[in-house]
Amino acid sequence: MKYSTSDTARAILSIVDTIIAMYKDKLEAKVEAPAKKQIRSLLRLPGEEEEENQDES
Repeated sequence: MKYSTSDTARAILSIVDTIIAMYKDKLEAKVEAPAKKQIRSLLRLPGEEEEENQDES
């Protein structure tokens, strides 16, 4: 930004602004996280049985 008033900088910023405008919808779209994979363990910590039984009902 030291030379932000130069012709080169203005040209680059113009290109960047055009690209941003082209992809604005995609940039603003909410990205959904993939479903969290449930991992079953052979070892149960205290309180885990209770949580699992609540999920099944």
